[in-house]
Amino acid sequence: WQWYPLFECAECGGEFEWREVTGRAFLFSWTTVYKAFLPGFEDKIPLIVAVAEVEGAPGVRFISNIINAKPEDLKVGMELKIVYEKVDEEHTMPRFEIVK
Repeated sequence: WQWYPLFECAECGGEFEWREVTGRAFLFSWTTVYKAFLPGFEDKIPLIVAVAEVEGAPGVRFISNIINAKPEDLKVGMELKIVYEKVDEEHTMPRFEIVK
């Protein structure tokens, strides 16, 4: 397993194949941003930026935002699911939500 995706192994140059994972992840760490440093982010504050370990992909930790949650709801190791948020007509972003 290698993250981020490349066309070849960063160590040996060998080829990879794509594999599907479950969409589950477990919270490894996070930080909460309370100040919008760029225009257009004011409505996303507080913004939770998380690192999660992806189930079924040993060694892969993925960084994204946790949505529909408050910082005080978070605990290391809690189960998350990957959801997809349509940003505009051309872009969709993977995000995390807490599994309840």
